[in-house]
Amino acid sequence: MPPKSKPQQCKTPKLVIIPTPENPTPSEFSTAISRTTVAQISALETLTHVAIDYLVAIAKSSASYSLLNLVSPKDERRS
Repeated sequence: MPPKSKPQQCKTPKLVIIPTPENPTPSEFSTAISRTTVAQISALETLTHVAIDYLVAIAKSSASYSLLNLVSPKDERRS
């Protein structure tokens, strides 16, 4: 019995996708995600810095107010 020949398969040509803003290449997509991540981290660092400065200002204000009440001769609670 002769060996069976394989049926010939038609190879479909690969569709060439041209990168566009709506359809970026994988490397462009990864770069966009990286840029977004860096921007978000930077914004978070800025927000953290502002929040820390705000808390420091509140602490200084509270300390100053407490010292004024301790030193003030008009403190009615002590009399």
